[in-house]
Amino acid sequence: MVARVPGHHGAFLLGTAMVSSRPHARARLSSPMPVRRSIAVILSAGGAELDPRTLSDLPCARIVRVEFAWGGRSACVAATVEHDVSPAVLLARLGPWAARRGWSVTIAPLPNTR
Repeated sequence: MVARVPGHHGAFLLGTAMVSSRPHARARLSSPMPVRRSIAVILSAGGAELDPRTLSDLPCARIVRVEFAWGGRSACVAATVEHDVSPAVLLARLGPWAARRGWSVTIAPLPNTR
């Protein structure tokens, strides 16, 4: 479990979480095409709280692994995600999703290892 350090503005906490394999906790991929993997980096500097529960509605991607870092009012997530759309389409869908929460996001495609 990843815990936040409440009230410690200079505190830095790093945590890792594996995402549940329960069907309701995983995004459905839209087609049987080969799955791609990317790293989604999500930054929050005073936006909505960033924790594993807030990533449950990530559009068009399934989280495989996620790492969190918090410092003061800032947070960063590096999530390995599986998706069946191009990285450009994934970024186009994640951008508005993140912006609604006061976050920013970028994508780094991983080499296909399958």
